[in-house]
Amino acid sequence: MDFHARRLALSQRLYARSPGAVWAELHQLFRIARDWGIAERETDSPRISPLRIYRETLLLAFAQPTKLAHGDFSRVQAYLAAHGDLAEIASGVRLDNPACVFAIDPRSDKPGAAYTKRVDMGLENGELVLLTHRLVERLETQLKKLRDGVAPAMLALPDEARTPGYPELMQRLVMHWRGDPASSARHACASTRAWSCGSACARSGEYCGPMRPPRRRRRTSPFASSRRRRASGSSPMRARADSG
Repeated sequence: MDFHARRLALSQRLYARSPGAVWAELHQLFRIARDWGIAERETDSPRISPLRIYRETLLLAFAQPTKLAHGDFSRVQAYLAAHGDLAEIASGVRLDNPACVFAIDPRSDKPGAAYTKRVDMGLENGELVLLTHRLVERLETQLKKLRDGVAPAMLALPDEARTPGYPELMQRLVMHWRGDPASSARHACASTRAWSCGSACARSGEYCGPMRPPRRRRRTSPFASSRRRRASGSSPMRARADSG
């Protein structure tokens, strides 16, 4: 399972398509580990278990890794290593709220889908679900306290959480791991970027206005004027002849 998880992580880090049949084999291996009662058994070195590998690989996939900014992939992996155990994998649960629930189809070669996207279909008997309620609550609490000025070390976060881009990443993770529609996630990310930028500018005393892309200067060729004259049917020789 660790080998397949590393293959998936490599393809995600390189913004490439997932290798074929890897997800299907990962689902099958985890089901075997559950049936044999060894899903939570940890190895000595490194200290990992089938449950932890499967859970963190699913969470990373649901974080939309191919849309992460450069460097954010490693930050998400580090966050999952510290807090990923707050998510749960269960089966046969009663769902009152589709938020923070991801349906896992072990017959598919895909990680699964947010339950909000398939709530009308329901869950099949014995189908696994990934529950992210506690993980999302932890993220929201950390994000609020960061904005209130609490030191990252007090929240079990790295020092780089002080930078404006880290709260933006956390807000995106809240949206993705809650299973929000894409439009809501984009709106929330835009709001977080505005807050982060405003906070940074307030600290530096600089003006923070709307950012616009730089205007591109048109590059003109020395032959452009002659091409325009030929297109219009005129030339310097003809102009002198007409004037004579």
